[in-house]
Amino acid sequence: MFKFKKQKKQADQTESGAMCVQEELKENKDLLQDKCNDFIELKETRSATKKSFRARMSKTIKLKTAIILILITVLLTEGTRLFYHLKNREFYKFVDELHTINNIIDKNSIYKMDKEYMYSNTCKSFVNSLGDEHTHLVNRKELSSFGLGINEIFGTGCSIKRLEFADRPGEYFFQIADIQEDSPMEKAGFLPGDEILRVNNFVSSAYYNEVYYNNENTDYDIVPVKTDKEHALCFLAGLGDFTLVDENSESTVLCNSGLEDIYSLPDLLSPQQKRDVLDRSVYIEFGRFNPETERNDIYSATVQKAKLQAKSVSYKVLEEQNIGYLKLSAFKFGSSQEFTEALRALLYEGVDGIVLDLRGNPGGSLDEYNKIITQLIKEGPLYCCEGRDSQECVSATGKNFKTDINIAVLVNKESASASELLAANMQTHKRGVVIGERTYGKGVSQHIFELKNGDCLFLVDKFWYAMPGKLDINQTGVEPDVNVESTNLNDDNFAVYGYDTPLTEAVDYLTKKAEPKESKLAKEQKDETEKAR
Repeated sequence: MFKFKKQKKQADQTESGAMCVQEELKENKDLLQDKCNDFIELKETRSATKKSFRARMSKTIKLKTAIILILITVLLTEGTRLFYHLKNREFYKFVDELHTINNIIDKNSIYKMDKEYMYSNTCKSFVNSLGDEHTHLVNRKELSSFGLGINEIFGTGCSIKRLEFADRPGEYFFQIADIQEDSPMEKAGFLPGDEILRVNNFVSSAYYNEVYYNNENTDYDIVPVKTDKEHALCFLAGLGDFTLVDENSESTVLCNSGLEDIYSLPDLLSPQQKRDVLDRSVYIEFGRFNPETERNDIYSATVQKAKLQAKSVSYKVLEEQNIGYLKLSAFKFGSSQEFTEALRALLYEGVDGIVLDLRGNPGGSLDEYNKIITQLIKEGPLYCCEGRDSQECVSATGKNFKTDINIAVLVNKESASASELLAANMQTHKRGVVIGERTYGKGVSQHIFELKNGDCLFLVDKFWYAMPGKLDINQTGVEPDVNVESTNLNDDNFAVYGYDTPLTEAVDYLTKKAEPKESKLAKEQKDETEKAR
């Protein structure tokens, strides 16, 4: 019994020890859990601190980098400006002097100044000092006038050139250069070479001096004005009547039309403005040279303006000689398509040769030129353009070639640029004979640089020469194979065989080279006749 009690006491002590150990383990476990939680919190705090540090460092680095880049940019900019200033010190001296002059005028001049006009003229004078007649600065109003008549003409249907009097420098007159087929001018009986003396209330100074100076019977008072390019362009576009600003002014404005401020493309006119133009007729007085009196006979006509398609190609068949005549007045947008249609029509007629008339052609687009010349020359190099640091050469590949028919090219002193290039290529490729006078001599091309204010700088940036042979025509022109003096453009029979000397020479040349052949039209008619039988 005593032994049993002793064992029970030992068991109770063991159980009590176990419970104590268990409680200690539980306390240690809770303590360990608390330490783990503290460790996790510490880890998260460390991670957050690390991220915050990295973010602060990143911002600091970015800020420093930005500051460094800004400093480098400023240094480079100022360094470049200083280098450019040193390199172009003469230009900056001019700018400083101009700035000083401008300030003096602002503070002391008693006149009201048009600063825009002054600045524009200063820039134009700067460009003109290059001494290159083909490089010029065109302001926004003048620029829009360059497009007149590209697609649509609201006017009389003629092109006009301005000529300076030989004995009166600085005074000019209009002469009709070309008349569009089926135009109001053609229907009214005008001819190339006629001198425009009066358009409504606009009178040339020459006409005033000759007709009105001592004539007391005039029923109106007109003060003479000097003509300029703007007058000619507005006349072509039919943009209203001309009148004087005042009797002491040499400039004119458009009036009675509602179009005083319009110098833009006719396509931009509103329908009502187009109707206003078409509803008005133009009274024109003109002079035509009389070889018997060696003076101009004065005529007059009233021309009703019309809506016309601006064309650069006309053609006909000289039936007695069976020779085609194709007049190309300019290389402008659409000229190549017109040329293709005219060439196709002449070939369909079965002509024995073609006279290509480039007299008075001022040139134009090289893209249009490429499309035209490649119809006449099958293969080989055509021309090369050389700039300051570039060179581009164009060749015919045969892809656009249309015909190898005999061709005679007519040129005169006013054939320029692309028209000279065409004549030169016909010579260098022995593709046709060139007849007439030595051409103008423009062997350069212009690039148009648009300025921030809307003005444009027309700058000569490339020389070109005809290939093969590297024929340079700049300042020299193209020497024709057959020299023939130009026909007087006032002759009623201009561009008529037997009267137009260069044309007659070309037709005779082609007639001699021609081989007898039956036209497609005649062959079709013959086939139809045989079928009818």
